Amino acid sequence: KSHQWSEAMANFEQMKRGGVRLNIFTYNTVIAMQTADKNSEGAEWLFKEMQRDHIRADVIAYNLRINALAQRGQRERALAVVQEMNNAGLRSNRYTYDFLITACEQAEQFDEGVQTFNAMINSGVRMDVVSFTKHIKFQKERGDWRAALRTFSHMLQSSVRANDVSYRTLISVCSIIPQGAANAATAVFLEMQMSELRADVTAYNTLISACAAEHWTRALRAFRSMQIDDVAPNVVTYNALLSAFEKGAELGMCRRLFRSMNVRKDTLTYAAYINCAGRAGRWQLALDTFEGMRKEGLRADTQLYNTLITAISRSSKWQRAVNVLEEMKKQKVSQDTKTCIAVMRACDQAQEYQAAIDTYEACPERFRQDSSIAELLVNAQCALGRWEETLQTLERMPRNSQLYSLVLSNFATQSHLHDRCLSLFNEMRSKKVKIQLDAYNSVMRIWAEKGKWNQALEIFDSMLQTNVQ
Repeated sequence: KSHQWSEAMANFEQMKRGGVRLNIFTYNTVIAMQTADKNSEGAEWLFKEMQRDHIRADVIAYNLRINALAQRGQRERALAVVQEMNNAGLRSNRYTYDFLITACEQAEQFDEGVQTFNAMINSGVRMDVVSFTKHIKFQKERGDWRAALRTFSHMLQSSVRANDVSYRTLISVCSIIPQGAANAATAVFLEMQMSELRADVTAYNTLISACAAEHWTRALRAFRSMQIDDVAPNVVTYNALLSAFEKGAELGMCRRLFRSMNVRKDTLTYAAYINCAGRAGRWQLALDTFEGMRKEGLRADTQLYNTLITAISRSSKWQRAVNVLEEMKKQKVSQDTKTCIAVMRACDQAQEYQAAIDTYEACPERFRQDSSIAELLVNAQCALGRWEETLQTLERMPRNSQLYSLVLSNFATQSHLHDRCLSLFNEMRSKKVKIQLDAYNSVMRIWAEKGKWNQALEIFDSMLQTNVQ
Protein backbone atom coordinates (compact mmCIF):
# COMPACT_ATOMS: atom_id res chain seq x y z
CA LYS A 1 0.00 0.00 0.00
CA SER A 2 2.98 2.34 0.47
CA HIS A 3 4.24 1.40 -3.04
CA GLN A 4 7.31 -0.39 -1.66
CA TRP A 5 6.87 -3.04 -4.34
CA SER A 6 10.46 -4.19 -4.57
CA GLU A 7 10.52 -4.89 -0.82
CA ALA A 8 7.17 -6.71 -1.06
CA MET A 9 8.46 -8.88 -3.91
CA ALA A 10 11.62 -9.62 -1.92
CA ASN A 11 9.43 -10.85 0.94
CA PHE A 12 7.45 -12.93 -1.52
CA GLU A 13 10.63 -14.60 -2.80
CA GLN A 14 11.83 -15.14 0.78
CA MET A 15 8.54 -16.89 1.59
CA LYS A 16 9.03 -19.25 -1.34
CA ARG A 17 12.65 -20.03 -0.41
CA GLY A 18 11.65 -20.57 3.22
CA GLY A 19 9.11 -23.21 2.25
CA VAL A 20 6.11 -21.18 3.40
CA ARG A 21 3.02 -22.55 1.67
CA LEU A 22 1.57 -19.81 -0.55
CA ASN A 23 -2.14 -19.45 -1.16
CA ILE A 24 -4.45 -17.57 -3.54
CA PHE A 25 -4.43 -14.46 -1.33
CA THR A 26 -0.62 -14.24 -1.49
CA TYR A 27 -0.58 -14.49 -5.27
CA ASN A 28 -3.47 -12.07 -5.73
CA THR A 29 -1.57 -9.53 -3.62
CA VAL A 30 1.61 -9.68 -5.71
CA ILE A 31 -0.35 -9.80 -9.00
CA ALA A 32 -2.24 -6.69 -7.83
CA MET A 33 1.14 -4.97 -7.27
CA GLN A 34 2.16 -5.69 -10.86
CA THR A 35 -1.20 -4.41 -12.08
CA ALA A 36 -0.82 -1.19 -10.07
CA ASP A 37 2.60 -0.77 -11.70
CA LYS A 38 0.98 -1.36 -15.16
CA ASN A 39 3.26 -4.35 -15.61
CA SER A 40 1.07 -6.79 -17.54
CA GLU A 41 4.03 -9.09 -18.27
CA GLY A 42 4.84 -9.37 -14.56
CA ALA A 43 1.19 -10.12 -13.78
CA GLU A 44 1.16 -12.84 -16.46
CA TRP A 45 4.36 -14.43 -15.13
CA LEU A 46 3.02 -14.53 -11.55
CA PHE A 47 -0.28 -16.02 -12.71
CA LYS A 48 1.54 -18.85 -14.46
CA GLU A 49 3.77 -19.30 -11.40
CA MET A 50 0.60 -19.69 -9.31
CA GLN A 51 -0.67 -22.38 -11.69
CA ARG A 52 2.68 -24.19 -11.44
CA ASP A 53 2.15 -24.21 -7.67
CA HIS A 54 -1.21 -25.97 -8.34
CA ILE A 55 -3.21 -23.09 -6.86
CA ARG A 56 -6.55 -22.63 -8.60
CA ALA A 57 -7.09 -19.07 -9.78
CA ASP A 58 -10.24 -17.28 -8.69
CA VAL A 59 -12.14 -14.53 -10.50
CA ILE A 60 -10.07 -11.87 -8.69
CA ALA A 61 -6.81 -13.25 -10.12
CA TYR A 62 -8.26 -13.28 -13.64
CA ASN A 63 -9.67 -9.78 -13.24
CA LEU A 64 -6.28 -8.49 -12.10
CA ARG A 65 -4.69 -9.89 -15.28
CA ILE A 66 -7.45 -8.33 -17.39
CA ASN A 67 -6.95 -4.98 -15.65
CA ALA A 68 -3.20 -5.04 -16.27
CA LEU A 69 -3.81 -5.60 -20.00
CA ALA A 70 -6.66 -3.06 -20.09
CA GLN A 71 -4.46 -0.26 -18.75
CA ARG A 72 -2.19 -0.77 -21.73
CA GLY A 73 -5.11 -0.84 -24.19
CA GLN A 74 -4.51 -4.51 -25.10
CA ARG A 75 -8.15 -5.37 -25.64
CA GLU A 76 -7.63 -8.54 -27.70
CA ARG A 77 -5.35 -10.09 -25.09
CA ALA A 78 -7.78 -9.08 -22.34
CA LEU A 79 -10.63 -10.80 -24.22
CA ALA A 80 -8.50 -13.96 -24.50
CA VAL A 81 -8.09 -13.96 -20.69
CA VAL A 82 -11.87 -13.59 -20.27
CA GLN A 83 -12.38 -16.61 -22.51
CA GLU A 84 -9.78 -18.53 -20.50
CA MET A 85 -11.59 -17.58 -17.28
CA ASN A 86 -14.97 -18.72 -18.63
CA ASN A 87 -13.42 -22.01 -19.80
CA ALA A 88 -12.21 -22.52 -16.22
CA GLY A 89 -15.83 -22.37 -15.05
CA LEU A 90 -15.65 -18.86 -13.62
CA ARG A 91 -18.27 -16.29 -14.54
CA SER A 92 -17.46 -12.70 -15.55
CA ASN A 93 -18.57 -10.10 -13.01
CA ARG A 94 -18.96 -6.33 -13.10
CA TYR A 95 -15.24 -5.75 -12.59
CA THR A 96 -14.42 -8.01 -15.55
CA TYR A 97 -16.59 -5.93 -17.83
CA ASP A 98 -15.36 -2.65 -16.34
CA PHE A 99 -11.76 -3.62 -17.09
CA LEU A 100 -12.68 -4.65 -20.66
CA ILE A 101 -14.40 -1.31 -21.13
CA THR A 102 -11.25 0.42 -19.87
CA ALA A 103 -9.26 -1.50 -22.50
CA CYS A 104 -11.61 -0.19 -25.21
CA GLU A 105 -11.29 3.33 -23.80
CA GLN A 106 -7.48 3.21 -23.78
CA ALA A 107 -7.42 1.91 -27.36
CA GLU A 108 -10.15 4.41 -28.43
CA GLN A 109 -12.20 1.49 -29.76
CA PHE A 110 -15.60 3.01 -29.02
CA ASP A 111 -17.67 0.66 -31.19
CA GLU A 112 -16.16 -2.32 -29.39
CA GLY A 113 -16.79 -0.57 -26.07
CA VAL A 114 -20.51 -0.30 -26.84
CA GLN A 115 -20.54 -4.01 -27.80
CA THR A 116 -18.94 -4.84 -24.44
CA PHE A 117 -21.63 -2.83 -22.63
CA ASN A 118 -24.36 -4.69 -24.51
CA ALA A 119 -22.75 -8.02 -23.57
CA MET A 120 -22.62 -6.85 -19.94
CA ILE A 121 -26.35 -6.03 -19.98
CA ASN A 122 -27.25 -9.35 -21.64
CA SER A 123 -25.20 -11.27 -19.06
CA GLY A 124 -27.43 -9.94 -16.26
CA VAL A 125 -24.54 -8.21 -14.48
CA ARG A 126 -25.83 -5.11 -12.70
CA MET A 127 -24.27 -1.89 -13.98
CA ASP A 128 -23.28 0.88 -11.59
CA VAL A 129 -23.03 4.62 -12.23
CA VAL A 130 -19.42 4.31 -13.48
CA SER A 131 -20.40 1.70 -16.08
CA PHE A 132 -23.39 3.72 -17.28
CA THR A 133 -21.31 6.90 -17.50
CA LYS A 134 -18.64 5.25 -19.63
CA HIS A 135 -21.36 3.84 -21.86
CA ILE A 136 -22.72 7.37 -22.38
CA LYS A 137 -19.22 8.63 -23.14
CA PHE A 138 -18.63 5.93 -25.76
CA GLN A 139 -21.92 6.69 -27.46
CA LYS A 140 -20.95 10.35 -27.62
CA GLU A 141 -17.63 9.46 -29.24
CA ARG A 142 -19.59 7.52 -31.86
CA GLY A 143 -21.75 10.60 -32.47
CA ASP A 144 -24.91 8.80 -31.30
CA TRP A 145 -26.39 11.42 -28.95
CA ARG A 146 -29.85 9.85 -29.01
CA ALA A 147 -28.47 6.53 -27.71
CA ALA A 148 -26.52 8.44 -25.02
CA LEU A 149 -29.71 10.13 -23.81
CA ARG A 150 -31.53 6.78 -23.77
CA THR A 151 -28.71 5.24 -21.71
CA PHE A 152 -28.93 8.04 -19.14
CA SER A 153 -32.70 7.49 -18.92
CA HIS A 154 -32.15 3.73 -18.58
CA MET A 155 -29.69 4.38 -15.74
CA LEU A 156 -32.27 6.39 -13.77
CA GLN A 157 -34.97 3.77 -14.45
CA SER A 158 -32.59 1.12 -13.06
CA SER A 159 -32.53 3.05 -9.75
CA VAL A 160 -28.89 4.01 -10.27
CA ARG A 161 -28.38 7.53 -8.95
CA ALA A 162 -26.56 9.89 -11.33
CA ASN A 163 -23.45 11.59 -9.92
CA ASP A 164 -21.63 14.76 -10.95
CA VAL A 165 -19.48 12.89 -13.51
CA SER A 166 -22.49 11.32 -15.24
CA TYR A 167 -24.24 14.70 -15.44
CA ARG A 168 -21.11 16.36 -16.86
CA THR A 169 -20.78 13.59 -19.41
CA LEU A 170 -24.40 14.06 -20.48
CA ILE A 171 -23.90 17.84 -20.76
CA SER A 172 -20.95 17.20 -23.10
CA VAL A 173 -23.20 14.90 -25.17
CA CYS A 174 -25.53 17.86 -25.74
CA SER A 175 -22.73 19.65 -27.65
CA ILE A 176 -23.17 17.25 -30.60
CA ILE A 177 -26.95 17.71 -30.87
CA PRO A 178 -27.42 19.42 -34.28
CA GLN A 179 -30.11 21.86 -33.13
CA GLY A 180 -30.80 23.14 -29.64
CA ALA A 181 -27.47 22.08 -28.10
CA ALA A 182 -27.41 25.01 -25.66
CA ASN A 183 -31.00 24.48 -24.48
CA ALA A 184 -30.42 20.76 -23.96
CA ALA A 185 -27.15 21.33 -22.06
CA THR A 186 -28.77 23.98 -19.87
CA ALA A 187 -31.71 21.66 -19.10
CA VAL A 188 -29.35 18.87 -17.98
CA PHE A 189 -27.34 21.38 -15.93
CA LEU A 190 -30.49 22.59 -14.14
CA GLU A 191 -31.53 18.99 -13.46
CA MET A 192 -28.10 18.41 -11.92
CA GLN A 193 -28.60 21.39 -9.62
CA MET A 194 -32.11 20.23 -8.62
CA SER A 195 -30.70 16.82 -7.69
CA GLU A 196 -28.69 18.63 -4.97
CA LEU A 197 -25.36 18.07 -6.68
CA ARG A 198 -23.12 21.13 -6.46
CA ALA A 199 -22.25 22.70 -9.79
CA ASP A 200 -18.49 23.21 -9.52
CA VAL A 201 -16.08 24.84 -11.95
CA THR A 202 -15.72 21.62 -13.96
CA ALA A 203 -19.50 21.39 -14.46
CA TYR A 204 -19.67 25.02 -15.60
CA ASN A 205 -16.73 24.48 -17.98
CA THR A 206 -18.57 21.56 -19.57
CA LEU A 207 -21.73 23.69 -19.89
CA ILE A 208 -19.82 26.57 -21.51
CA SER A 209 -18.21 24.22 -24.05
CA ALA A 210 -21.57 22.63 -24.90
CA CYS A 211 -23.25 26.02 -25.32
CA ALA A 212 -20.35 27.22 -27.49
CA ALA A 213 -21.26 24.51 -30.01
CA GLU A 214 -24.42 26.52 -30.76
CA HIS A 215 -23.34 30.17 -30.42
CA TRP A 216 -20.86 32.26 -28.46
CA THR A 217 -23.67 34.29 -26.86
CA ARG A 218 -25.00 31.15 -25.16
CA ALA A 219 -21.51 30.33 -23.86
CA LEU A 220 -21.22 33.89 -22.50
CA ARG A 221 -24.61 33.52 -20.78
CA ALA A 222 -23.38 30.34 -19.06
CA PHE A 223 -20.20 32.16 -17.97
CA ARG A 224 -22.26 34.98 -16.43
CA SER A 225 -24.39 32.42 -14.54
CA MET A 226 -21.14 31.03 -13.20
CA GLN A 227 -20.15 34.48 -11.92
CA ILE A 228 -23.58 34.98 -10.30
CA ASP A 229 -23.20 31.60 -8.52
CA ASP A 230 -19.80 32.82 -7.25
CA VAL A 231 -17.89 29.94 -8.84
CA ALA A 232 -14.32 31.05 -9.57
CA PRO A 233 -13.28 30.42 -13.20
CA ASN A 234 -10.02 28.65 -14.03
CA VAL A 235 -7.90 28.60 -17.16
CA VAL A 236 -10.10 25.87 -18.68
CA THR A 237 -13.13 28.19 -18.28
CA TYR A 238 -11.40 31.03 -20.10
CA ASN A 239 -10.13 28.69 -22.83
CA ALA A 240 -13.64 27.37 -23.46
CA LEU A 241 -15.04 30.89 -23.73
CA LEU A 242 -12.16 32.07 -25.93
CA SER A 243 -12.79 29.11 -28.24
CA ALA A 244 -16.46 30.14 -28.45
CA PHE A 245 -15.46 33.70 -29.46
CA GLU A 246 -12.91 32.30 -31.92
CA LYS A 247 -15.55 30.14 -33.65
CA GLY A 248 -17.76 33.20 -33.96
CA ALA A 249 -14.85 35.32 -35.29
CA GLU A 250 -15.45 37.78 -32.43
CA LEU A 251 -11.96 39.26 -32.17
CA GLY A 252 -13.08 42.17 -29.98
CA MET A 253 -14.69 39.89 -27.40
CA CYS A 254 -11.70 37.56 -27.59
CA ARG A 255 -9.25 40.42 -26.98
CA ARG A 256 -11.18 41.81 -23.99
CA LEU A 257 -11.42 38.42 -22.31
CA PHE A 258 -7.77 37.60 -23.07
CA ARG A 259 -6.59 40.83 -21.45
CA SER A 260 -8.89 40.56 -18.42
CA MET A 261 -7.85 37.02 -17.43
CA ASN A 262 -6.74 36.84 -13.81
CA VAL A 263 -5.32 33.29 -14.06
CA ARG A 264 -2.11 32.11 -15.68
CA LYS A 265 -2.57 31.53 -19.40
CA ASP A 266 -1.51 28.23 -20.99
CA THR A 267 -0.74 27.27 -24.60
CA LEU A 268 -4.42 26.54 -25.32
CA THR A 269 -5.29 30.10 -24.25
CA TYR A 270 -2.80 31.53 -26.70
CA ALA A 271 -3.88 29.10 -29.44
CA ALA A 272 -7.51 30.30 -29.23
CA TYR A 273 -6.48 33.97 -29.40
CA ILE A 274 -4.02 33.39 -32.26
CA ASN A 275 -6.67 31.48 -34.20
CA CYS A 276 -9.19 34.28 -33.67
CA ALA A 277 -6.66 36.87 -34.89
CA GLY A 278 -6.04 34.73 -37.97
CA ARG A 279 -9.77 34.49 -38.76
CA ALA A 280 -9.96 38.29 -38.61
CA GLY A 281 -7.01 38.62 -41.01
CA ARG A 282 -4.77 40.03 -38.25
CA TRP A 283 -1.70 37.93 -38.97
CA GLN A 284 0.66 40.41 -37.29
CA LEU A 285 -1.42 40.26 -34.09
CA ALA A 286 -1.17 36.46 -34.27
CA LEU A 287 2.63 36.67 -34.53
CA ASP A 288 2.88 39.24 -31.72
CA THR A 289 0.71 37.08 -29.46
CA PHE A 290 2.92 34.08 -30.18
CA GLU A 291 6.04 36.06 -29.28
CA GLY A 292 4.34 37.34 -26.12
CA MET A 293 3.64 33.77 -25.09
CA ARG A 294 7.30 32.85 -25.45
CA LYS A 295 8.30 35.82 -23.30
CA GLU A 296 6.00 34.43 -20.61
CA GLY A 297 8.20 31.32 -20.58
CA LEU A 298 5.75 28.96 -22.31
CA ARG A 299 7.18 26.57 -24.88
CA ALA A 300 5.24 26.23 -28.10
CA ASP A 301 4.35 22.69 -29.12
CA THR A 302 3.50 21.27 -32.55
CA GLN A 303 -0.19 22.12 -32.23
CA LEU A 304 0.49 25.77 -31.39
CA TYR A 305 2.93 26.19 -34.28
CA ASN A 306 0.29 24.69 -36.59
CA THR A 307 -2.26 27.17 -35.26
CA LEU A 308 0.11 30.08 -35.94
CA ILE A 309 0.90 28.91 -39.48
CA THR A 310 -2.81 28.48 -40.21
CA ALA A 311 -3.55 31.98 -38.86
CA ILE A 312 -0.86 33.49 -41.08
CA SER A 313 -1.96 31.49 -44.14
CA ARG A 314 -5.45 33.02 -43.95
CA SER A 315 -3.84 36.32 -44.99
CA SER A 316 -1.86 34.62 -47.81
CA LYS A 317 1.44 35.52 -46.09
CA TRP A 318 3.13 32.41 -47.44
CA GLN A 319 6.69 33.58 -46.82
CA ARG A 320 5.88 34.24 -43.15
CA ALA A 321 4.37 30.75 -42.91
CA VAL A 322 7.56 29.25 -44.36
CA ASN A 323 9.64 31.30 -41.88
CA VAL A 324 7.60 29.93 -38.97
CA LEU A 325 8.23 26.40 -40.27
CA GLU A 326 11.97 27.10 -40.33
CA GLU A 327 11.79 28.49 -36.78
CA MET A 328 9.93 25.34 -35.74
CA LYS A 329 12.77 23.19 -37.11
CA LYS A 330 15.35 25.40 -35.40
CA GLN A 331 13.57 24.94 -32.04
CA LYS A 332 13.50 21.16 -32.68
CA VAL A 333 9.70 20.99 -32.43
CA SER A 334 8.45 17.97 -34.34
CA GLN A 335 6.20 18.45 -37.39
CA ASP A 336 3.08 16.48 -38.20
CA THR A 337 0.88 16.23 -41.29
CA LYS A 338 -1.07 19.34 -40.22
CA THR A 339 2.16 21.36 -40.27
CA CYS A 340 2.93 20.42 -43.86
CA ILE A 341 -0.68 20.97 -44.93
CA ALA A 342 -0.83 24.43 -43.30
CA VAL A 343 2.37 25.67 -45.01
CA MET A 344 1.48 24.16 -48.40
CA ARG A 345 -2.00 25.67 -48.18
CA ALA A 346 -0.50 29.10 -47.43
CA CYS A 347 1.63 28.79 -50.58
CA ASP A 348 -1.34 27.51 -52.59
CA GLN A 349 -3.60 30.40 -51.55
CA ALA A 350 -0.87 32.89 -52.52
CA GLN A 351 -0.45 31.03 -55.86
CA GLU A 352 3.17 30.34 -54.97
CA TYR A 353 3.04 26.85 -56.41
CA GLN A 354 6.78 26.22 -56.59
CA ALA A 355 7.05 27.07 -52.89
CA ALA A 356 4.27 24.54 -52.20
CA ILE A 357 6.24 21.86 -54.08
CA ASP A 358 9.44 22.79 -52.22
CA THR A 359 7.58 22.48 -48.90
CA TYR A 360 6.34 19.03 -49.91
CA GLU A 361 9.85 17.88 -50.78
CA ALA A 362 11.10 19.13 -47.41
CA CYS A 363 8.33 17.25 -45.56
CA PRO A 364 9.36 14.12 -43.64
CA GLU A 365 8.92 11.02 -45.81
CA ARG A 366 6.31 9.49 -43.49
CA PHE A 367 3.85 12.35 -44.20
CA ARG A 368 4.02 12.30 -47.99
CA GLN A 369 1.35 9.63 -48.41
CA ASP A 370 -1.26 11.79 -46.68
CA SER A 371 -4.20 12.44 -49.01
CA SER A 372 -4.54 16.18 -48.22
CA ILE A 373 -0.82 16.76 -48.79
CA ALA A 374 -1.00 14.82 -52.07
CA GLU A 375 -3.95 16.95 -53.27
CA LEU A 376 -2.04 20.18 -52.56
CA LEU A 377 0.98 18.81 -54.43
CA VAL A 378 -1.13 17.79 -57.45
CA ASN A 379 -2.82 21.20 -57.49
CA ALA A 380 0.59 22.92 -57.55
CA GLN A 381 1.96 20.61 -60.27
CA CYS A 382 -1.12 21.16 -62.46
CA ALA A 383 -0.98 24.93 -61.95
CA LEU A 384 2.61 24.87 -63.25
CA GLY A 385 1.69 22.59 -66.16
CA ARG A 386 3.82 19.71 -64.91
CA TRP A 387 1.50 17.03 -66.22
CA GLU A 388 3.94 14.12 -66.21
CA GLU A 389 4.92 14.84 -62.60
CA THR A 390 1.23 14.90 -61.74
CA LEU A 391 0.77 11.42 -63.20
CA GLN A 392 3.81 10.17 -61.29
CA THR A 393 2.33 11.55 -58.05
CA LEU A 394 -0.97 9.80 -58.79
CA GLU A 395 0.86 6.54 -59.48
CA ARG A 396 2.79 6.41 -56.20
CA MET A 397 -0.12 7.44 -53.95
CA PRO A 398 -2.66 4.98 -52.49
CA ARG A 399 -5.92 4.75 -54.45
CA ASN A 400 -7.74 7.95 -53.65
CA SER A 401 -11.03 8.94 -55.26
CA GLN A 402 -10.58 12.63 -54.46
CA LEU A 403 -7.06 12.72 -55.92
CA TYR A 404 -8.19 11.08 -59.18
CA SER A 405 -11.06 13.58 -59.45
CA LEU A 406 -8.65 16.49 -58.94
CA VAL A 407 -6.32 15.24 -61.68
CA LEU A 408 -9.22 14.62 -64.08
CA SER A 409 -10.66 18.10 -63.45
CA ASN A 410 -7.30 19.72 -64.28
CA PHE A 411 -6.59 17.52 -67.30
CA ALA A 412 -10.09 18.15 -68.71
CA THR A 413 -9.24 21.87 -69.08
CA GLN A 414 -6.38 21.04 -71.46
CA SER A 415 -7.48 19.83 -74.90
CA HIS A 416 -4.18 18.05 -75.57
CA LEU A 417 -4.71 15.99 -72.38
CA HIS A 418 -8.26 14.83 -73.12
CA ASP A 419 -7.19 11.34 -74.19
CA ARG A 420 -5.08 11.01 -71.03
CA CYS A 421 -8.10 12.10 -69.02
CA LEU A 422 -10.33 9.44 -70.60
CA SER A 423 -7.64 6.83 -70.01
CA LEU A 424 -7.45 7.78 -66.31
CA PHE A 425 -11.22 7.51 -66.03
CA ASN A 426 -11.11 3.96 -67.45
CA GLU A 427 -8.27 3.21 -65.03
CA MET A 428 -10.50 4.28 -62.14
CA ARG A 429 -13.16 1.89 -63.35
CA SER A 430 -10.76 -1.04 -63.75
CA LYS A 431 -9.17 -0.46 -60.32
CA LYS A 432 -12.65 0.00 -58.79
CA VAL A 433 -11.79 3.43 -57.41
CA LYS A 434 -14.98 5.21 -56.34
CA ILE A 435 -15.86 7.78 -59.01
CA GLN A 436 -17.07 11.14 -57.69
CA LEU A 437 -19.30 13.72 -59.34
CA ASP A 438 -16.40 15.94 -60.48
CA ALA A 439 -14.80 13.04 -62.32
CA TYR A 440 -18.05 12.23 -64.16
CA ASN A 441 -18.55 15.89 -65.07
CA SER A 442 -15.01 16.19 -66.44
CA VAL A 443 -15.37 13.16 -68.70
CA MET A 444 -18.86 14.17 -69.93
CA ARG A 445 -17.49 17.63 -70.76
CA ILE A 446 -14.72 16.08 -72.86
CA TRP A 447 -17.12 13.87 -74.84
CA ALA A 448 -19.46 16.84 -75.32
CA GLU A 449 -16.63 19.00 -76.69
CA LYS A 450 -15.72 16.17 -79.07
CA GLY A 451 -19.35 16.07 -80.23
CA LYS A 452 -19.71 12.47 -79.01
CA TRP A 453 -23.10 12.76 -77.33
CA ASN A 454 -23.76 9.03 -77.12
CA GLN A 455 -20.60 8.51 -75.05
CA ALA A 456 -21.53 11.47 -72.83
CA LEU A 457 -25.01 10.02 -72.24
CA GLU A 458 -23.52 6.61 -71.50
CA ILE A 459 -21.34 8.16 -68.78
CA PHE A 460 -24.37 10.04 -67.42
CA ASP A 461 -26.39 6.82 -67.23
CA SER A 462 -23.60 4.97 -65.44
CA MET A 463 -23.35 7.85 -62.99
CA LEU A 464 -27.04 7.57 -62.12
CA GLN A 465 -26.71 3.81 -61.71
CA THR A 466 -24.02 4.34 -59.04
CA ASN A 467 -26.36 6.70 -57.13
CA VAL A 468 -24.22 9.77 -57.71
CA GLN A 469 -26.58 12.76 -57.61
